[in-house]
Amino acid sequence: MEAIRNAARFLAHRAREAALYPQLLRRRSGRTLLLFPCMGREMSSLLRVYEIADGLAARGWTAVVVPKQLDMAQRQRLLRLFRPDICLL
Repeated sequence: MEAIRNAARFLAHRAREAALYPQLLRRRSGRTLLLFPCMGREMSSLLRVYEIADGLAARGWTAVVVPKQLDMAQRQRLLRLFRPDICLL
């Protein structure tokens, strides 16, 4: 039972990263912004990260909010693969 739980956790962790690839591959302009929130879509994180991403996406940027659950290796992989113009931590 524990092995099934660990496998499900591993797959969910990788699925969060995989969900970002379609957004990043669908670049509308040369400008890409990756945002790394410290919380979910709540409190001050809503204003700072998610609203900025929505506003810049409306202006033609490729603005992607990276889930807080991604580990350091996944975050570095995203930065290496997509080379964003701006990263907001």
